[in-house]
Amino acid sequence: MRLPFLTLDVFTDTPYEGNPLGVVLVPAGLSPALASTQKQAIAREFNLSETVFVHLPAQPAAPGDDEDSAAAVPIDIFMTTAELPFAGHPTIGAACFVLGLLNLAPSATLPHPPRTRPTATLLAKAGPIPITAGPAAGFALASIPHNVHIHARTPAALPPDANIAFNPHPDIAAAERAAAVVSIVRGMSFLLVRLPSLDLLAQACFLPEATLQGLLDPDWAVGFVGRFYYVVTPSDVDADRDAPLTIRARMMEESLEDPATGSASCALASYLALTGTVARGAIGAPSASYEITQGVEMGRRSVIRVDVGVDRSGEEGKITSVQLGGQAVLVMEGTLEVPPV
Repeated sequence: MRLPFLTLDVFTDTPYEGNPLGVVLVPAGLSPALASTQKQAIAREFNLSETVFVHLPAQPAAPGDDEDSAAAVPIDIFMTTAELPFAGHPTIGAACFVLGLLNLAPSATLPHPPRTRPTATLLAKAGPIPITAGPAAGFALASIPHNVHIHARTPAALPPDANIAFNPHPDIAAAERAAAVVSIVRGMSFLLVRLPSLDLLAQACFLPEATLQGLLDPDWAVGFVGRFYYVVTPSDVDADRDAPLTIRARMMEESLEDPATGSASCALASYLALTGTVARGAIGAPSASYEITQGVEMGRRSVIRVDVGVDRSGEEGKITSVQLGGQAVLVMEGTLEVPPV
């Protein structure tokens, strides 16, 4: 049995930049149904940071049909080693496909590309994700399911024998020790390391023997934990107060560097908004916007937009909405042989 697939570069409008994504299209009523072990094997074969499986509707919409604008499309997201409840660039890549923003022509691989539509909903393991076409061509917006949690401990609070490594540069190591750990949802957590300069950001390095699981609070100690290094860009100081706060970032986890990490960007934006670092507005503003550029050091520049809403009626504040935005472009399409169960 064969299935159609695409590869997209996400968070960019330029092929061979951004974050590569495998998109496997699963026809409705596939029999036998695709097992999780088969999806995992396919993701390993792609060997990308994530592969998303998009479960197609039973009948493609014809141009004259009154298509339900709230159509729900299930998706499954896999790393090479495990399934994820949510990840940013698979969400935006799937959104651009489902909304018909990729300008795909009919082909032997995909005889009925999705037609352009303003809205839909992706059904991820983390929950429903409403998606809409954004203001720019090929730009998709996704309302991200979230359960933002700031963990109690920083690396500095752990005992000396804890199995956590630090960067050899003393200034980066000091920032790592003081950094907060934040989950955007249970199972997707990040050590948010603020650095003072782009020079230091370029010097952050892999720590292959390190583990950050010991930093997570009880009942949250599951899933993925990465290090997200970031710099509020110097040119941002005198920028338009209505513009989003601009940030440069890198995400590393053991021997992996990711060109664009939407989940980490959502965690960072939520944390900065909750702690008062908002985009241009006064402290206490009800919303904040961030534009995060990642992947520059890898030669795969990616631009990620995050807008967050904050309810400040309580003592600690609460994130009320997280909207992730970005573009995607087609790079490859073809068919794959489904592995045995």
